[in-house]
Amino acid sequence: MLVLAVACHRTPAPKPVSEPPPTVVPKTIEQSPAPQPKAPEPKVEQMQPDVVTATQPQVNPKSADEAENKPPLSLLLANRVQWLDKVVTLRVHAGSGDYFNCNYKGREASYRHLRLRGDGSAYLDAYLPRDPAGERLWVRLKKKKSIKLSVKVITRSETFSNICVGQVEILDHREGWDFDTVPRGYSGILTRRIANARDTQRAKNRPEVVHFTQNRKRFIDKEVSFRVRARLGRYFQCKYRDAERTHFALFLQGDGFKGLRAYHLRNEKGTELAQLLALDEGVRLTVKVTVPKGRFDEYCNDQVEIVSWAKGWSFA
Repeated sequence: MLVLAVACHRTPAPKPVSEPPPTVVPKTIEQSPAPQPKAPEPKVEQMQPDVVTATQPQVNPKSADEAENKPPLSLLLANRVQWLDKVVTLRVHAGSGDYFNCNYKGREASYRHLRLRGDGSAYLDAYLPRDPAGERLWVRLKKKKSIKLSVKVITRSETFSNICVGQVEILDHREGWDFDTVPRGYSGILTRRIANARDTQRAKNRPEVVHFTQNRKRFIDKEVSFRVRARLGRYFQCKYRDAERTHFALFLQGDGFKGLRAYHLRNEKGTELAQLLALDEGVRLTVKVTVPKGRFDEYCNDQVEIVSWAKGWSFA
């Protein structure tokens, strides 16, 4: 019995305690760098040849939700006259809607309405034929707030409207984003837009935009400077209603909620500005604007024409 007691006293072997956990640590350290060579995606860094390099924004790390369309939706809208009757392939976030107006008014029996968004705030009102494939997609859209789609769309000459801007017809669609057959376009648009939206520094304009719009008649044919955050616009109204082929439309945000609907000639500087705003929505600009006497309208008291612009804010 004594022998057994001694034997039992020796049984707690220390081996399990000294089992080799240290061997696991070096393995994880050695393996961690392995995936790093696969990380670079060279296509994301490419500069697009048709963008003016002087205003090319610095590319930020892209978001996983970036569609990277070429053209971006905002630039597609800005140049929509050039895209009439041409098929464009886009990666979009699609949601169900119920907007039937202009040439699609009363056509609910033939189409479903979808709201399509890319990386910026611009959107398209798209009309999906109510065929079997379209109805299956509609059922899925009604169950979800948004679905990623790859779509082929067209703006037909017969449905072109100065009032209902951005109406397109969906010719083909597939769920998910196709990066294999549709090349990547511009990266970083969504990331820059979010960063610009978080910029809270006040512009401190004198006069303020609100004061300017309330006293706009006093500024006819006079130049006024504003510090603004700018994006491409979509509406041509009042004395600019027929100016889409000669001007770009923009929206200029000062302090507060009041902004200016601005127009820039479709010249070299205007094209450069449109390309900049398509890639860097909400970027800071210092602009000189005027109210041309022939464009003054009592009903559109926020319309101005851009005389000159520069990137960044000047407090001089």
